[in-house]
Amino acid sequence: MEDQIERKNTGPNIYLAPDIVKDDEIDGLKKIIYLFSCHRRVCGVTSNVLREKLILLLALYIKYGYNSSTKEKAAKILNVKKPAINSMNLELRHNDYLVKDPMNTRINHLHKDLVKLQEYVHSSGDSNMMFLFQVVNSTNAKAN
Repeated sequence: MEDQIERKNTGPNIYLAPDIVKDDEIDGLKKIIYLFSCHRRVCGVTSNVLREKLILLLALYIKYGYNSSTKEKAAKILNVKKPAINSMNLELRHNDYLVKDPMNTRINHLHKDLVKLQEYVHSSGDSNMMFLFQVVNSTNAKAN
């Protein structure tokens, strides 16, 4: 416990929160997506935090890619039929987690921020990852 207290007081401008422990890769992805969703909610990008099933679906898309085989795998894992996955994808599109392809509107892609997150997670492998959320004054944010 003392070690965590020391880590939290490492500098005046950085707060090191306690570690987030993952059971496996999907669990880690779910926790990262939950934080990402909370961040989008706090910033006013979306009106709510994603529900558990949508978080798991996005975790599968980040791990395996957005494709028909992942959708089939997700349907089995979530114990739903394909139309339910399509409805979940619609909800993800409405909240800008998925975006339509500009050339073919029948195709979805992960939002660019999720693609960056996907690249970061894949490049990190099994090593520790670090996320930084910056809190700025509203007057500074408007100037940028």
